Amino acid sequence: MQSLLKKLNQDHVDDRLNQLSAKDKKILASQINRFDTFSLLKQKKDFFAPRNLEDLSAWTKCHLPSKEDKKIGEECLKKGQVALVLLAGGQGTRFGFSKSKGCFPVTAIKKKTLFQLFCEKIKAAQKKYQVTIPLAIMVSPLNENEIFSFFEKNHFFGLEKENVFFFKQNLLPFLDENGKWIFSSNNTLAMGPDGNGDLFYHLLREGIYPKLIQRKIQYLSIFSVDNPLVNPLEESLIGHHKSHKNEVTIRSIKKEKNMGLLAEKEGKVQVVEYFYLKDKKDKFLFANANHFIVTMSFVEKMKDKKNQLNYHLAKKRRTFSNEEKIVYKSEKFLFDTFAFASKVGAVLYPKKECFSPLKNKEDIPFVQKDLLEREREILINLGIKKTSIKKKIELSQEFYFPTQALREKCKKNLDPIEGYIQETDLV
Repeated sequence: MQSLLKKLNQDHVDDRLNQLSAKDKKILASQINRFDTFSLLKQKKDFFAPRNLEDLSAWTKCHLPSKEDKKIGEECLKKGQVALVLLAGGQGTRFGFSKSKGCFPVTAIKKKTLFQLFCEKIKAAQKKYQVTIPLAIMVSPLNENEIFSFFEKNHFFGLEKENVFFFKQNLLPFLDENGKWIFSSNNTLAMGPDGNGDLFYHLLREGIYPKLIQRKIQYLSIFSVDNPLVNPLEESLIGHHKSHKNEVTIRSIKKEKNMGLLAEKEGKVQVVEYFYLKDKKDKFLFANANHFIVTMSFVEKMKDKKNQLNYHLAKKRRTFSNEEKIVYKSEKFLFDTFAFASKVGAVLYPKKECFSPLKNKEDIPFVQKDLLEREREILINLGIKKTSIKKKIELSQEFYFPTQALREKCKKNLDPIEGYIQETDLV
């Protein structure tokens, strides 16, 4: 271990080991031995590596969703060809929540959690299309027990337990501004999840990919837990992906501040974080809404690419032993895998339909407002008169996937729409 620490430029950890009791030394050594040596070496190399983005230009070819795309997507869902992958490794510390982000009660009236919202969307889509839609949830070793217990306690929010799969990210040590590991206590290194870039590797490693293949799944819809406005079963996005024979399709919106931007390299679209572009970012038009469709064969293609992805650095504030420190978290990004796809496309949607991420405490009222406005729009599109809709409403997720019977009820409805509304509330 001493030679490894020297190679990694972490001699201070060796010094700490020599000062510890036999019991504490065993605890720290055990933690270090659980890390993958290749990843540690890559973390060190990428921490000091410059980013060369001179060969990137702005992506200008976003498509718009079409009625034909929607029909094709509906057929894919009816045939049971789509599974979902939910990225849920993050904690809610940035908005003052001590648990996993997915456990946060986000809706204004029923206080439904993010996990509940997405599970109820799946349940509503299953009812409409008369299929089973598998859900794979990526967690971190820091919150896996909490998330699994949360699902168990809530009876998987009406989903069948055998159709929900959990799999883990890896952990890496936090770094200080000099690339040195940081201690969270006397005998423990501070760690964090290493991003979502190894998603496909983990699906294969944990045996979820072959299970999905057995179910004749052809497409994965991948989305983030912190965006309650996203419809992960957006028919037009799935249909566009299939009709254009893409390996990867990116849902995009018009560029806003501090978002990953769509860039072009060698004729293919890529996602680049805004902080790498500096003064060039004003030239970019479209942003990543963090919702992707990938073809299952692309997952298989990525199984040998794990070690070719670079680590990116995210600057964080963390408190250890009542002392706040600036740390650097090493993460691989899922969208870096898109460079290996033979064909990547992007579809442009209005932000109000699909993107309202919950990142900070200040976002909460804006996210709830965006949900309210989206659900007002859904009701109007279903035939409810604007004048019938009161200021504060919340919809059951069945309104996102309306059956013909629900559509007919909406068209006939004359009563005020107020509070929490389910199909059974309409005559």
